[in-house]
Amino acid sequence: MTMSGIAFPSPRRRKRKQSGWRGLLYIAPAMALVTVFFVLPVLFTVWMSLHKWPLLGTPAWIGLDNYVRMVSDARFMTALGFTAHYTVIVTVAIFAVAFPLAIFVEKQRPLVSVYRTIIFLPVVVGLASASLLWVWLANVDSGLFAPLMQRLGLTNGRVNLLATLDAAFLTIIAMVVWKIAGFTMIILVTGLQAIPAELTEAARIDGAGRWQRFRYLTLPLMRRTMALALILSVTGSHPRLRPVLHHDERGPTEPDDLRGLLHLQPVLRVLQSGLWRRPVDRAARDPGGHQRRAALAAQGGRRPPMRSRSEIRARKAMWERLAYHGIGIGTAFFFLAPFAVTFLSSFRPNSESGTPPLPPWPRSGISFDAYRALDGFGSGIWQHMFNSLVVSIGTVLLTVAVSVLAGYGFSRYRFPFKNVLFVLVIATLMIPFQSILTPLFIILARLGLNNSLFGLMLVYVTLQLPFSVFMMRNAFDAVPKEIEEAARIDGARDLRLLVRVLLPLVMPGIATVSIFAFLNAWNEFFAALVLLSSNDNYTLPVLMTAVRAGRLGAINWGAVQAGVAVMVVPCLIVFLLLQRYYMRGLMAGAVK
Repeated sequence: MTMSGIAFPSPRRRKRKQSGWRGLLYIAPAMALVTVFFVLPVLFTVWMSLHKWPLLGTPAWIGLDNYVRMVSDARFMTALGFTAHYTVIVTVAIFAVAFPLAIFVEKQRPLVSVYRTIIFLPVVVGLASASLLWVWLANVDSGLFAPLMQRLGLTNGRVNLLATLDAAFLTIIAMVVWKIAGFTMIILVTGLQAIPAELTEAARIDGAGRWQRFRYLTLPLMRRTMALALILSVTGSHPRLRPVLHHDERGPTEPDDLRGLLHLQPVLRVLQSGLWRRPVDRAARDPGGHQRRAALAAQGGRRPPMRSRSEIRARKAMWERLAYHGIGIGTAFFFLAPFAVTFLSSFRPNSESGTPPLPPWPRSGISFDAYRALDGFGSGIWQHMFNSLVVSIGTVLLTVAVSVLAGYGFSRYRFPFKNVLFVLVIATLMIPFQSILTPLFIILARLGLNNSLFGLMLVYVTLQLPFSVFMMRNAFDAVPKEIEEAARIDGARDLRLLVRVLLPLVMPGIATVSIFAFLNAWNEFFAALVLLSSNDNYTLPVLMTAVRAGRLGAINWGAVQAGVAVMVVPCLIVFLLLQRYYMRGLMAGAVK
């Protein structure tokens, strides 16, 4: 439109321009964190790799000489070959365990949610906690594995599982499988449940056996899901990549039994109905049983050799149930026993802490000697626990605030380079953060945040943003726009609309983001070790390195057990209380 030769933008174009600026304001905090704590460190890392950095003096440009020297170094090639060897073996081992487990827990059966929960428990525990737990279990003097294998007759004496390279390698593989198999199992379960039941039923009607259905139907339809699980296993980035699966509140793809892994009330109903049903079913199947048994007794106890088809099916079903629960109990014992043994052993007195945990419970009464010994390391267990809580809770609050704003901005507004900026946020996952810790340390020092819990929080929030922004964008996309339009007609604008109307509708997504942020911040070890330098600021995982090192070469295994218990128990409690949101974020749409 023109007036006196002056052109004015149309109202629609002006409104679109204002909307774009608002969207940029919403994503600004997330983009600032990604720029400062990801983009700049990556660029700085590349720049450092092209220079020679002396201990004293200024860096000198050397081009690609660092890369040439690295490739020509025999130690690098040896490490590269060992990494490839390790990756192949671990990936095969994880799939060999996770695929049968996925088939085992895929269908709705009695106690299946209990088995699934126990198998998944090691996933929510930090790698530092799991490593310390298995180091103690594999110790030849005070661990569990060596004396247990000796008592079972598997070895002639106590075998040190950490003394030789091959034994230590197998122990590490067992630990990784124990830690990761539950995650891969859940990914594969989503693929199995995505297979239409009509195809399986049609194949069964056509006469295909179980192996034929698995080979020609299940495996071809599981290719994408297996490729996803394979990529996560090969990259070795489960702790970082496991949350980055599609989340859609419009319709979760998992059946109702997977919205929460463990449902105690249905379990009790199954047991109660089973106790009441057995006498009734027995009477219904055998209305004249007492008379027939009396007649058989009068004939000398001979019973006709022929059985009806219903009796054969009932007996077969009984043996299948026994085999199913036998396998379930054995599998649950493998995944739960390390936690139970460690927790019970932490209450043994000092006189028992250096002996094998057979039995694992205290033989001379409950004692808190291990926890008192743990309190003597560093600045005391309470100070380090307080540091971990501050960092974890601060990370949760900042992550929720930044991801909600960014998710809303990416979902509801149009602005220049929207898709490019979103990909940049997600790209944080593509580069291991361990490779940029040196630039991060330098940047935090320039900002005056080195050796600071707040600086560590900012790094943790940046590491959480890919999953959190991805989750919140999808959560806002799932809210019908008619609700937002109705609120705008009623006078709600911008932040008031977001807080009063939309936040209650995306609360499941916020809960999922909070759980992931808490667990990852509580368990993170390497970043805290590098970015913190004061004993008073160390978090629990860093404290446990001092406990594991011991004093004057002597390791207090009771303190190690107590430390592992202190690190593990909060994670298990948070997961068991809020597992519905945790699993919904992990599983919803994983096969899309």
